[in-house]
Amino acid sequence: MFLSTQSFLDANATVWNGMPRMVNYKNMFDEIISRIQAKSESTRQGVGVTQQKEQLKEAIATKASMLSGILQIIAAEQNNNDLASAVKMTKSDLTLSKEADIGAAVKNLIAKANENTATLAEFGITPEVITELTTRVDDFNALIGKPRTILSQKYSALSNIEELFGEGNRVLKLNLDNSMLIFRESQTEFYQGYQNARKIIDN
Repeated sequence: MFLSTQSFLDANATVWNGMPRMVNYKNMFDEIISRIQAKSESTRQGVGVTQQKEQLKEAIATKASMLSGILQIIAAEQNNNDLASAVKMTKSDLTLSKEADIGAAVKNLIAKANENTATLAEFGITPEVITELTTRVDDFNALIGKPRTILSQKYSALSNIEELFGEGNRVLKLNLDNSMLIFRESQTEFYQGYQNARKIIDN
């Protein structure tokens, strides 16, 4: 259910990523899931790492390509060919890239995004959205042996999977479920999709 909810929110990020609080809660949820997966991996001797990397790669490619598209609009409006060239990337570019090349490419995109935060805000792209993408890249790099910069140390004291699942359920019920009530009438299909994702039992 954690992963199905995470995947649903990732796939529908454009609906909610203009809300800084929602982005913060999603980052908290992602951090808990990453820690659960890390604990699970340590006990299963690396089983499932490939699947986790592929899921992260897909999420990174989706969000980075969206950010690239917005930055290309900005570049065109500013007649800035250097910016347009620097941020040009598609989802397939990233999914087909070598693992070691993805982090550098997306970090360059993130750097350009940080230089244009004021204009990006006009498209609903907040600094929290950029932070979320940075976190995903750091998580991905960690899985291919590169150092990971942890966004938050909040959950480092939770020593076992049961505690992490408890914290994950708390974030879901208190923060995400209640935040989703904002969309119950204005985005009924999205709201119902979230409810359905919450009921799916992850394998």
